[in-house]
Amino acid sequence: MQLPAGWVTQHIGGKWTFATGVSFCGLIAIVLPRLVELGGFTAFLLLRISQGFFQGMCYPSIHRLTGYWYPPREYSCLSGIMHSGYIVGTVLALVCSGYLIDANQLGGWPLPFYVSGILAFVWLPAWSILITEVPHSHPWISPEEVQYIEGSLRDIHPPRPRPIPWRRLAASGQVWLIMVCYVLDGWSNYTLLVCVPQFIHDVLGVPISENGVLSALPYMMALIFMYLLTAIDGFILRRGWISMPNARKLWSGLSAFGKSILLLTIAYLDASHKTAIIILLVLNVMLSSATLLGFNLADLDLAPAYAGFLFSVFNACSTFSGIVAPLVVGVFTSNYPTPTAWRNVFVLASAISCLCGILFVLFGRQAPLSWTRLEYTQRRRNSNSDPVHSAESDQSTSDVHTRLLEDNS
Repeated sequence: MQLPAGWVTQHIGGKWTFATGVSFCGLIAIVLPRLVELGGFTAFLLLRISQGFFQGMCYPSIHRLTGYWYPPREYSCLSGIMHSGYIVGTVLALVCSGYLIDANQLGGWPLPFYVSGILAFVWLPAWSILITEVPHSHPWISPEEVQYIEGSLRDIHPPRPRPIPWRRLAASGQVWLIMVCYVLDGWSNYTLLVCVPQFIHDVLGVPISENGVLSALPYMMALIFMYLLTAIDGFILRRGWISMPNARKLWSGLSAFGKSILLLTIAYLDASHKTAIIILLVLNVMLSSATLLGFNLADLDLAPAYAGFLFSVFNACSTFSGIVAPLVVGVFTSNYPTPTAWRNVFVLASAISCLCGILFVLFGRQAPLSWTRLEYTQRRRNSNSDPVHSAESDQSTSDVHTRLLEDNS
């Protein structure tokens, strides 16, 4: 669903695409327990696939919105704040689900589904009222803010909505590099997110209610760590100590190489080192959040006008790892003794994370693709020859651009 969602958001906007995805996910969560009682595992599988289908609409649509709201110099700070939302959601889900199940109300296991589904519809009115496609159409924004945001984006946005430049994106080496990095980084992330709760239960012997808290602890620390990195990133960029592309490499390298070392260490610790393993898992997820200030901003850095579609491509690559990594873990745990199986899991994830860091640090270039500035350059040339006419033309095209986007909101 990622790629179709990216295409849809590029044409109709992100606001209602995101709302549609969240609403249907909430609806499915509410009806899932009852339908599973009637249809068994087949119904559960189909409903969860349907939820994944609608969840695929969410990230591309959010990045479509950020491409029109975030000034380039504030990508790191604002994206860090935005991504903290899903970390908070992960923490709450992991902490609360175990206790909701143990409460044994409404059948036990269905309760987390009911709660998450209801929250989706509690959230929906606020989203509908407070969010707009572009700054100019927001009812409470000041004219100065509109001028600042839209003015900062004018040189890297086309003067009017345009079709997705398929050939240019497909011919970009940077786009392909980021796709590979998303696959590699996603492997270690999904290994931790999906499989570590099983590791904590099977190897460390932690019961499910405590498992939820331990599984959430890394994400609590990741939230704090990301806010700290966001502040550091903004500070060193403002001081001119590092360029934006090098800052992206710094945080991506810190995450990839740091995770590689930690995963390799975990691989050779046994269950008697329970405390050390938990600390290393916490540090690992903390370092994962550093990529949110690294190549995870590639869609905004490379082509912000097409950020929604571009992110759908990148995140689809990451989702591929989310499908394959648990299957590989299952192969290891089914065919090897428990300690050996999990050692293989962590060694493989360590090697893949290291490869991700090497590729991006050596070959990554986080800057707008050359063709994204082509029309702006042409308009600047025209302004040099006829400043008055060009200024009027730029204002006119900006107004047309805004009206067209507003029609889609």
